[in-house]
Amino acid sequence: MEKQVKVVLVDGNEESRLLLGEYLRNSEGVSLCGCTGEGEQLMQILEKEKPDVVVMDVILSGADGMSLLRHAAKSAKVIVISAFCSDRVIGDAQQMGAWYFMSKPINPEMLVNHVRRAVQPEEPALRMPSLESAVTAIIHDVGVPAHIKGYQYVREAIILAVEDIDIINAVTKALYPAVAKHFGTTPSRVERAIRHAIEVAWDRGDLETLQHYFGYTVNSAKGKPTNSEFIAMIADRIRLQQRKAGVV
Repeated sequence: MEKQVKVVLVDGNEESRLLLGEYLRNSEGVSLCGCTGEGEQLMQILEKEKPDVVVMDVILSGADGMSLLRHAAKSAKVIVISAFCSDRVIGDAQQMGAWYFMSKPINPEMLVNHVRRAVQPEEPALRMPSLESAVTAIIHDVGVPAHIKGYQYVREAIILAVEDIDIINAVTKALYPAVAKHFGTTPSRVERAIRHAIEVAWDRGDLETLQHYFGYTVNSAKGKPTNSEFIAMIADRIRLQQRKAGVV
C-alpha cells in the first residue's frame, strides 16, 4: 500500500481552511492529520503528529507566522499559502525555510499536486521568489479567470518558459507534455485549456491592459495570439524585468 503523506493545514481564514481541509481529507495518498487556525495549536500538532508537509498561511491572529514557519520547516516541508505575494513576503518565507509558496485563492487540485511533490526527494525547493507572483500578477491583469482549468496550465507554461526560454520553440513536443505531467493530464487537454483561457481573456479582459502587454496583436486584423505567442510574450516581459533587477 502506498505511504500516505501526512499533512497539517494552518489557515486563519475559516472559509479557506474548511475548503482546503475537505479537499485534502478526500485526496488519495494524503492524510490530513491536523487542521487549525491557531499558531499555538500548530505547535502541539507538530509535536504529536510529526507531519511530512505543513500547509500554512503566515498571517495568523495572535501569532508570529514567520517564526512558526521556521519552526515547522525544521521537521517538515512547508508550503506557504498567502494572499500577500509581494517579493518581500515570498523572500522572507524562503529564508524561514519554506519549500514552496502559493498565492491565494488556492486551487485545491494544484495544492494536492504540490503536497505529493514535496515528499519526492528529487523535487527542488521554492522557485525564484518573484517568479510565480510575477506570472500570477500578469495573468490576473490580462483577465484570465482563476477558476478555469487553463489558468493553472498557462501559469505553469509561462513559468517553464521563463526558466527555459528554448522550450517555447517546442510547444507540442516539450512544453505541453511538461505541463501535462505536472498536473497529471494529457498534452492535448493542456493545449485546449490554454486556448480557452486566452479566448476568455480576449473576450472579457480590459482592452487597455491587453494592449499594454501585447501591443499590435490586440486588433481585429491580427486576432488573438496563438498559445505560443501568448506564453512567449509574457515570458519575455518577465525575463526583461528580471534582467533589469539583476536576477538573470
